[in-house]
Amino acid sequence: MKKFILLLAALLVLAACGGCGKDYNRKLMLVTQSPTFNDNGYNYGLWQSLEHYGLQTKVVTMANPDRKPLLDVMTKAVKEKPGLLFISSDENTNPELEPLVAKYPEITFVMLDKKPSFTGKNYTTVWVKSNEGAFLAGYLAALMTQSGKVGFIGGTEADTIARFKYGYLAGVAYANQQQLLSVETQTLTAGTFTDQAVGEKLARQMYKDGCDIIFAAAGKTGLGSIAAAVQENKYVIGVDVDQQELAPENMLCSVLSDYNVIIKNIVSRYLKQEKSLEVKNTGLVSGAAGVVLNHRLVPYNQAQRIRQLREVIKNGFEVPDSKDSYEQFIAGLQTH
Repeated sequence: MKKFILLLAALLVLAACGGCGKDYNRKLMLVTQSPTFNDNGYNYGLWQSLEHYGLQTKVVTMANPDRKPLLDVMTKAVKEKPGLLFISSDENTNPELEPLVAKYPEITFVMLDKKPSFTGKNYTTVWVKSNEGAFLAGYLAALMTQSGKVGFIGGTEADTIARFKYGYLAGVAYANQQQLLSVETQTLTAGTFTDQAVGEKLARQMYKDGCDIIFAAAGKTGLGSIAAAVQENKYVIGVDVDQQELAPENMLCSVLSDYNVIIKNIVSRYLKQEKSLEVKNTGLVSGAAGVVLNHRLVPYNQAQRIRQLREVIKNGFEVPDSKDSYEQFIAGLQTH
């Protein structure tokens, strides 16, 4: 009788485990508020990060060609019944998603490149410390400029762009102090992430105003800045992914915002059914942030300075990521 009870208990455990495995939803989904994933930058990088998981499980993507509000896109996306849903938003915050997230507790929602606007057991946010890579690019721009003036073009005034902007400006300021330079900066906002013609027009204006290096963090709009650099034979800095092949004779470097590192971490733990999907290290230390140099254009001694500065940041050097922290950073430089 005792053996029968033990056997029955074992069968019940196996049945329970089998049920858990059967019910576990391994379907992955990526949603973007942008019209397309084909931007040669941020959204394309996200798509690449997920697409190879199609060999292990089902992967679904959804773009927004009709430019609908994100809530509308998400309302459609949840009908696909994913288990893990990554979100790329064009907005600064998305509190309107809170009721939808609460309505679908069986879905794990991951908002990319944002700080949280609400909390939920099945909702998390993650962002790359892109300001750290931008700082290195700003430092390099200050070292490489011949005109003594460099520029930055942002898509909008969103927090995600602020990290690039103020990291870059801080890098220029730090080079000015460390190398006894007096490089000036100019900044413009395009007001769009999708209009390449606007990016080209703004870049041409900056080059005409004396900038000889431009860093554009503006999605597809930034591609116009790259085109202008080629036409004007000036330097440009890529963003999100290594964009060197778009302008091999004009692109000094690319500032990486590599969500592949983060997405791989989250998906791996999700497929193992781990409870916590929190990612703590998202800067240079983890490899999620960084800068890729074009060694055909960047001299060895300048590249060496960037490598040394990279290690300084990895060891705890604080890089500003907002207007307030940038102003504090500048005030600190002025006291030294």
